[in-house]
Amino acid sequence: MSLILGINNHILRNQLAEITKPADAAELKAQVQQMVNLALTHPHTVTLHEENIPGSPRFNCYQYSFGIADVRFREGILEFFPGSAFAQFLVEHHLEEIGLGDVKDGDHILYSDVQIGHAGRVQSGTIESKWGTGHIWRHGVYEVPDNYGDTVHFYRHFSRESVLQALHELGFQTS
Repeated sequence: MSLILGINNHILRNQLAEITKPADAAELKAQVQQMVNLALTHPHTVTLHEENIPGSPRFNCYQYSFGIADVRFREGILEFFPGSAFAQFLVEHHLEEIGLGDVKDGDHILYSDVQIGHAGRVQSGTIESKWGTGHIWRHGVYEVPDNYGDTVHFYRHFSRESVLQALHELGFQTS
């Protein structure tokens, strides 16, 4: 599979971070047009894959990438979201790292600098990932907000059942 890499352009990536920072309902709606407008000055392949509708269930990039966006994690009245520490646990104990030439649909990409900062999944030669509190975007490997990190690693698809088992290993209770 030929994967769209995009250019690791820090000006573009800084603009992507600015557009997709935490947003209220009106700002979320505006992000889609801002992304289109950004392409006029900084060409990119970023497109909306799935719109985040305010009030819909919350989930993060790790939950999306690993296929558990619909699973809720609670302790009493508090809701938890598996994050970068969970992704690091998967890397250290469960995931199989693969090279760029071995990537297939459904495989995972993790972005990092010092620690893991973002996750996505490969689909049709692009990456699909949820950015912050916003939408799910389809993009090239290096067309992500700059705060996600410059280092990328690819991992073989890890099934939903295996992810849920790993969460239980760590003591997460699902609802």
